[in-house]
Amino acid sequence: MLGHNFIHFDRPHLAAVAPRLRLLALPVIDTLWLNPLAFPRHPYHHLVKY
Repeated sequence: MLGHNFIHFDRPHLAAVAPRLRLLALPVIDTLWLNPLAFPRHPYHHLVKY
């Protein structure tokens, strides 16, 4: 599973609605934690949505 802020935001909501969801058993890569590596000069920049 890959997502931005998935661990602390999306996953708890999914677990509350569908605790037996097989997706919740998958390994997770949270891109929120990769942000400082991709943008070292602006590690806390806001997520731009279009």
